Amino acid sequence: MRKVLVLASLLVLFCAVVVAQDAPKVEVFGGYSYGLLDDGDGYHFNVNGWDASVTGYLHKKLGVTGDFGGLYGSPHDSTVHLYTFLFGPTVAFPSDKVTVFLHALLGGTHVTEESTAFAMAYGGGVDVNVNKKFALRVGQFDYLYTHIGGESEHHFRYAGGIVLKF
Repeated sequence: MRKVLVLASLLVLFCAVVVAQDAPKVEVFGGYSYGLLDDGDGYHFNVNGWDASVTGYLHKKLGVTGDFGGLYGSPHDSTVHLYTFLFGPTVAFPSDKVTVFLHALLGGTHVTEESTAFAMAYGGGVDVNVNKKFALRVGQFDYLYTHIGGESEHHFRYAGGIVLKF
């Protein structure tokens, strides 16, 4: 696990060195989120909710992201509320029409009637630029890992919505 985290961090930093165009100082995203959750026993179920993030760019295309989300569903005749709070590096590859980004986020999760536990998300997405200050996030796709109650769970998360650039 440690090797994967080190490799992902090095990849993100390497990508930041390669990119040479200007980027906004801050991006704020908010929108819809869909999740395909694993209950740890191999049962998968669909959930819906929201995702919001703030990315502050430190140098060229390398930024630091805070990502917060909530997913809600009713598997097995019960109610699940899964909240995530994740932080980590983001690398953006902008052009006039489209911005592609990658991120590696670590933090925590809180699930209904469980304590707060470890979570991480690796993925990226595509923003379609409407102008220099506004974009539509057509897709953010993440592998979301949680370790809740001693169980390792592997999830998929999609988000889409509006991006404001400052």
